[in-house]
Amino acid sequence: MPFISVPNGTIKTIESCFADATNNLEEILVHKKENEITGAPWGAVKGMKVVKWVG
Repeated sequence: MPFISVPNGTIKTIESCFADATNNLEEILVHKKENEITGAPWGAVKGMKVVKWVG
């Protein structure tokens, strides 16, 4: 399953970085509390259903 993992740290904003991702992107795993990074789902083709907050 294609996924991206965003580590816990000082990241506060992500800008549309997944807009050109293929339709195969199934999960964006964010190691923070929900909405700690603004702008979710950052242009992900499949929208919020791919974002999983695990903070």
